[in-house]
Amino acid sequence: PAAEEYVDRKERKRALGKLKREVERLEGEVARQEQALAELTARFAAEDYYSSTAWEQVQRDQQEQAAAQRKLQETLARWESAAAELERLQEAS
Repeated sequence: PAAEEYVDRKERKRALGKLKREVERLEGEVARQEQALAELTARFAAEDYYSSTAWEQVQRDQQEQAAAQRKLQETLARWESAAAELERLQEAS
């Protein structure tokens, strides 16, 4: 029994560490994706963007922005899930 408890604690500690690293990695990914999205948004906000950019490029930029938004939402969902699991494990410890 004592040996099993030790193994269980060790496994929980390992899982907790792995989850902490995953949450931190996802936080970094979210920050990078938010920065990329902000840069795309700034491109659209430029005063002469629409008058000086070919329509095909505008469409590509819009598609890129939509893809970046989807990717950010997916990453945020993964982060929220991992953060909730981390919190659950920390409370159980």
